[in-house]
Amino acid sequence: MFPAVRPPVFGPVTRWKNGHESVLASGAPVAPSYVGQASIPDYDALQDAAITRVKGGKSFAGQAEDPFFLDVGVFDLLYGGDLSGSATTRSPASG
Repeated sequence: MFPAVRPPVFGPVTRWKNGHESVLASGAPVAPSYVGQASIPDYDALQDAAITRVKGGKSFAGQAEDPFFLDVGVFDLLYGGDLSGSATTRSPASG
């Protein structure tokens, strides 16, 4: 289901309403954080896999539009990620 970027993470989906807790699902998958195309080329599939059907709808567990940004291309270089098409690569002509 998830790539080898980290061990898969699973957890409960819990709803709090009027001070009462109810567990809607157990063992729901959590999508890894998106760290770039070179590390996770098909992140859309990971997001889809982290959607859990619960009573009354669906739940998503994972990163969603975070204002924090870090160019982690250096990690792709260290671990041999495919950098073709990545913003972190430059052709010799571009300096």
